[in-house]
Amino acid sequence: MPRQGSFPLATTARIAFLCVATAVAYAPSMGGGFLIDDDILLTDSRLIRAGDGLLKFWFSFESVDYWPVSNSSLWLEWRLWGDNPLGYRITNLLLHLGSCLLLWRLLSRLAVPGAYLAALLFALHPVNVETVAWIAQRKTLLAFAFSLLATLCYLASERGATAWYAAAIGALALALLSKISVAVVPILIAIAIAWKRPLAIADARRLLPMLGLACVIAAVNLWIRAADPGIPAGTAPIERPLAAAAALWIYLEKALRPVGLAFMYPIPPTPPEQPLSWLPLTGALTASTILWQRRRGRLRPLAFAWAFYVVALLPALGLTERLLIEDHYQHLALIAVVAPIAAAAANLRAGPARTPAIVATGVAVLALATLTWKHSATFVDNVTLMRASVEQFPDSAVAHHNLGFALLGEGHKREAIAALRRSLALDPASARAHRELGAALIESGDPAEAIAHLRATLQLEPNHPGAHHNLGAALRATGEPEQAVEQFRAALRTQPDAVRTHCALAKALLEAGDAQGAQAQLETAIEMDPGSAEARRLLAVAREQTRAQPASAASR
Repeated sequence: MPRQGSFPLATTARIAFLCVATAVAYAPSMGGGFLIDDDILLTDSRLIRAGDGLLKFWFSFESVDYWPVSNSSLWLEWRLWGDNPLGYRITNLLLHLGSCLLLWRLLSRLAVPGAYLAALLFALHPVNVETVAWIAQRKTLLAFAFSLLATLCYLASERGATAWYAAAIGALALALLSKISVAVVPILIAIAIAWKRPLAIADARRLLPMLGLACVIAAVNLWIRAADPGIPAGTAPIERPLAAAAALWIYLEKALRPVGLAFMYPIPPTPPEQPLSWLPLTGALTASTILWQRRRGRLRPLAFAWAFYVVALLPALGLTERLLIEDHYQHLALIAVVAPIAAAAANLRAGPARTPAIVATGVAVLALATLTWKHSATFVDNVTLMRASVEQFPDSAVAHHNLGFALLGEGHKREAIAALRRSLALDPASARAHRELGAALIESGDPAEAIAHLRATLQLEPNHPGAHHNLGAALRATGEPEQAVEQFRAALRTQPDAVRTHCALAKALLEAGDAQGAQAQLETAIEMDPGSAEARRLLAVAREQTRAQPASAASR
């Protein structure tokens, strides 16, 4: 057989191994259901079901975020799979596999040793389970795939091919319209170019339009999120970089030692008056300084990997929004971890330590696949996922809160209340835990205790519509409809299009003897949602009471 024919065969075998190994590693998650946020983005989304939802995703700001590409993919798939989660999970896995192949191609294009091994490590890395096995992270997968495609097209355009440059801008636009966290991609492209050769003025001229595009789409998303509370009130400005630096090292530790993974990690306290709070920031600045000074020496690969990792993580470090530490936020940054490790392994395999290097590589691949297989088994339902987080972090208020919320959603009210009580014991100032515990107590038939927790919520979040609504429901249940009316009206001042609150207010008004006021609320609710059976039923009751009221008054 001619020698030239062996390369395509070897390439095909490599692709097949990567795909099969990754599919096996993710097999435990394939039979899972919808998880947290899947309801907001998919199963309970009015726009997903609407025939004109596709147009509204692109030409309105009715969705939670302006990410029309990822929302459009879910809109189209809803017509294929409906409420069967398997189809969405398979699509996520296929996107992950396609991205890994693009990553292999990109690293080869940049002449990074061990490009295939890097792609394989990325494919099997357990940190990526949260992104692949969680349907709501379709946005992350699409943004990542289009970012890789944009970088490849840009590199192809360096020879003066205008079509490739246009394709790079188009792919970047699709990435940004999938998820805005990839706005740093133009800077990452600059780092990739600098790896190959010194940057030039021409590079700046070509990258500036891409950076401008990223800034414009980012500004649109920030404008849409303007009503979001963002960084908690009272957070000192210096605490943000301190917490960001701590998060940076947590992410790096999980990337290098992916054991004890969880859905969400506790945010370490970083009071500025404590000297230890400054240690992560000092370490990050020191590492950056040393690697910058050695960027042309033996530490050059580490310097570029560190720069890539930090820049890719910047949108997730809580400098402009509330800090959350979750594995999917480092999906793009993980390239900077697997690439230098794979390059080092490739260099060792080329030297006298070839056999130990091959054995170590095989062990690492098997270990990652095993960890991914085990971790993906937790992404089957919310309760299993949140129980795993509590096992990892038994002293985390957030973990117990998330478990309580999941248990409540599954109808396990007694366990949910216990978990939420534990969350409040660990963090008494958690408005969310007070709010969800109040809702759980109402459902379990204890509205009196619910009132105390919902009032505590409103002290912490005075204008939260859900807290006002639930407090109104609790007051109705304890026979205080007049006070309930005040709470429902307060909820509607913040969220005037909430049909369920209009209906709840109507019920309270009926109990308070104001049938005409109830009728007005129900007519408004029906205008908003003509298909609301509850609103129409209550409207009939309100009209009958309105007709009966004059007769009653005359008889008296």
